Amino acid sequence: MESVLESQMAPVASIAPGLSIFLPTTSPLSGGLMLRIHPQRPAELILPNPFGAGVLVAPPDRLDDFGFSPSAFDRVLIRRIIAMKPVTVRDVQDSARATALSGFAGREAQVLARRVADVAGRRQRVLRDQLVSMFIPRGASPDLPDWLAGVLLQTGIAPSDLSSILRPATSSRSGSFRPTSSGSGAPRPVRQPFRPRFSPQRPERNGAPEKGGVPEARVPPRLALMREVIGGLSDILPPDYNGTSAGRCLRLAEDALTRIEALYTSLAELLVMPDRLTALVPARNPFAADLGLLAGWNRFCLMAREVARAPCRAHAVADIAALAQVLGHRNSAGTQDMPGANTPRPGLSGWPQEIDYAVWLSERNERLLRAEIALDAGRA
Repeated sequence: MESVLESQMAPVASIAPGLSIFLPTTSPLSGGLMLRIHPQRPAELILPNPFGAGVLVAPPDRLDDFGFSPSAFDRVLIRRIIAMKPVTVRDVQDSARATALSGFAGREAQVLARRVADVAGRRQRVLRDQLVSMFIPRGASPDLPDWLAGVLLQTGIAPSDLSSILRPATSSRSGSFRPTSSGSGAPRPVRQPFRPRFSPQRPERNGAPEKGGVPEARVPPRLALMREVIGGLSDILPPDYNGTSAGRCLRLAEDALTRIEALYTSLAELLVMPDRLTALVPARNPFAADLGLLAGWNRFCLMAREVARAPCRAHAVADIAALAQVLGHRNSAGTQDMPGANTPRPGLSGWPQEIDYAVWLSERNERLLRAEIALDAGRA
């Protein structure tokens, strides 16, 4: 059997496409892992190569072959996840919270996880009741209310947000939809899709109506984080960072933000136009591809915020570029499409000698995990 370090030499094309789900980790030499699930073959873990350029690809049951020692949190989380058949994005989120709740990421994370567990259960019930009474049409899948409530919770949409984020379209925006008869020969009018107005620049007013009596939408925390950080990423990534690597990383992050914006808009449109819900089949995991990466790009943004206070800027920038490479890894990607694919990580010579490298990274990753948990703990 080939080792993990040998497996990184395999061509990218040998990795079959599958569902990618980000795993929040606390190990000092990894900013995060990607679990790639395949329908007809064993799952794989993809992680930044902590010893050089590129990524490592390995079976999830070979944690001791990573070339470094994973933290207790990572070991428990990965073992819990690979024991599930099949694995869903919601399973990973719940397992990460349960692992933190068990104390494997420290006392602070345990307290936060306990708070989120209490809030999440209440939100799930309230949101499901709202969906059933207001949005779910007759003829929809019986699994739809629970599944859709779970998806909305994963995106950070609280039950109190529905009236403001998912406000009804007005006639001035889209007009009433009156299909013409098939024999008239006139083209059918096209109804413009509803676009929820997420506005992070304007202060929240507890759902109070703005001008015209339309409530201003509140931005879900995960989306607000991505808008804020990726919008200013060009100031965080120095333009001279390893030639074109900064530009590639920025482009990948901006593409991710576009996809996540589309995810939120699609969810809003489903609730504004409930007839579309009848076509959804939860067993087919709609939105899974974007949901699987949402937490990863949240980790990327939180890590980017840390660059300014890192002991060594070059190491911090290399970490977010490496994480972007993992999040953007795909079967068809060539070297020119993968940010930093051939960029070696900086050596320890530039790291301050008075600061322990592994300890600082471990503390940073635990801090990031707490911040990720807090994204769901902020509002009841």
